[in-house]
Amino acid sequence: MRCNSFQSRISKGENEELLKLLKEKESLQSEKSNLNMKHNALGNSTSAFAEEILEELHNSNMALQVEIQLGNVENEKLLEDIDILKRSLVSLFENHLQ
Repeated sequence: MRCNSFQSRISKGENEELLKLLKEKESLQSEKSNLNMKHNALGNSTSAFAEEILEELHNSNMALQVEIQLGNVENEKLLEDIDILKRSLVSLFENHLQ
């Protein structure tokens, strides 16, 4: 009789411990699932943010290329004007010396 009582108490204690461990496992699995969802959301958000930054950099790069091209055209015109003025000045000096 004592043996049965002892086994009953052990079984009851083991069941309580098992239930406690199962609840803890369930809780940890739920927490893991929540963390995975947050991780995925953060990854998606980070990817979208990086894509937005790359798009802005591309647009800025294109705008800078246009500005550089316009600056180069203006520079070429100025060089032509300088050359014309230089030739005019040389011509004036030559005419003045003659």
